[in-house]
Amino acid sequence: MGVSQMTYYQQGDVKLHPVGPEALISQVDRYFGGVRYKAGTTAALRDDLQVAEGEATGHAHRVDMAADTTSPGARAEVHELFGERFLIVTGGAVTLTHEEHGPQVIEPGTYLVNIVKEYDPFVGVTRLVAD
Repeated sequence: MGVSQMTYYQQGDVKLHPVGPEALISQVDRYFGGVRYKAGTTAALRDDLQVAEGEATGHAHRVDMAADTTSPGARAEVHELFGERFLIVTGGAVTLTHEEHGPQVIEPGTYLVNIVKEYDPFVGVTRLVAD
């Protein structure tokens, strides 16, 4: 199944969109955080399995490798490139958890982590949903 045919996953305000492996490599030179990065910069591996933090509650969306619904032999990694996070799942399904939402089983693939946005028509502002 190609990336365009895969479905996304959503847990609360976090959406995981399937992407190809090329999304983990910068295609152009870029300034980020006051530093110039060359095209070809690759996403850095994080030392945790946290895909997003809740701004309002301090709770986090994270992969639980010990969950009953995580497949034996599954692996998960979280990478970050220019402030964007990616979840890479291989070898079987993993379980995404959060203190306020039910567990979500994530099938193998590479996913871009997005925070859901909402539009407030009374103020005329689009903002991230606070979780």
